[in-house]
Amino acid sequence: DSRSPKDERTLYTGVFMEGVYKSIDDGKTWTLKKNGLGRPQNMRVYRVILHKDGTLFAIICAKRPASGKPLMSEGVGLYRSGDGAETWEKVNASRPFLYPKDFTVHPENSNIILIGTCDSSWQDKSGGLYRTDDGGKSWQCIGREGRQTFGGYFHPKRDGWIYMTLTEGAPGAGLWLTQDNGLTWEAFNDLPFSNIQRVAFDQSDDDSMYVTTFGGSVWRGPVVPHKD
Repeated sequence: DSRSPKDERTLYTGVFMEGVYKSIDDGKTWTLKKNGLGRPQNMRVYRVILHKDGTLFAIICAKRPASGKPLMSEGVGLYRSGDGAETWEKVNASRPFLYPKDFTVHPENSNIILIGTCDSSWQDKSGGLYRTDDGGKSWQCIGREGRQTFGGYFHPKRDGWIYMTLTEGAPGAGLWLTQDNGLTWEAFNDLPFSNIQRVAFDQSDDDSMYVTTFGGSVWRGPVVPHKD
């Protein structure tokens, strides 16, 4: 937490199978904070984000109780804390996800959130990129180009621009761009890989960005698809 005093920083970390730990003394000591977070049988926290307004988010990923068994509903999902991790509430209670991958929060409004989700089985078709504008009361699927959507990422300086990434066997392009909040999408067809995860932006060049790939390293390129 950048607002905490120097040399007494408040820090948060997600620990897989345990929950979220908090330190208020620059990391010298840590306390587990899981009141309302996940379920005892699933505490697979794998990402924590602190918004600039002080809202803390943590996501718990999918889990199978045993090999070959269906994904569990217990615990999995996105959680929010407004009191420094003392208590947690589930953000997507109105729209359960069995197989979420990644999430991002709008830099200016913590009620606007994107979650990338995957189909939970071969019969399931619920995967895609979901958005809420009201803090999780309602959700809308704004993009689906394959079974395995990894995440969605807001361009920090261009309103309405969102990037969607696909992973694990994308049927076509693994990176997509909408410039109208998901009404229409364009594919980055000229990329030499399709298994794409996160997108980050070059602070010194508004026309360039970075993408991370599964097994293909990190790449830098233009923020818009190549036009033939």
